[in-house]
Amino acid sequence: MKKFTASNFKNDCTIDEDFEPSLIKMNAIAQKYNITVFVNSSYRVDANVPGAIVTPATHSNHMIGHAIDCNLELAGAFYNSTKMQTATGVIRQFIDEVKAAGLRWGGDFGKPDPVHFDDGLNITDMLAWTAKYNQLHGIATPPATNIG
Repeated sequence: MKKFTASNFKNDCTIDEDFEPSLIKMNAIAQKYNITVFVNSSYRVDANVPGAIVTPATHSNHMIGHAIDCNLELAGAFYNSTKMQTATGVIRQFIDEVKAAGLRWGGDFGKPDPVHFDDGLNITDMLAWTAKYNQLHGIATPPATNIG
């Protein structure tokens, strides 16, 4: 795990190094639109999030450092979950470009979570997600057996 900092990101952000290229892209898009990304949550030890607006997933990408929750600021206007879900104009362009750069946006989820961005590792490669989770949480994985 590492701390991520970037010109248009504010607040602490702890991520897995494999997620960093995604956030570098997100920062470049934020720079383009002069948007500040206020990180509210990044790596989490577990799915227990007091006061969560959306019930955290049991296999959340937060638990492996592959997700952030954030609010946005543009020209003095602050965009929280409600405003991000219904945003138009520059904020919508930012979200669409971040998605085009390979991140999933929680506003598209069946139960919307518009402050959430991740790389979908828990969807695209559950074996990699599980390996990262086990490593971070000190869970030993059994050795592979050779059957044959």
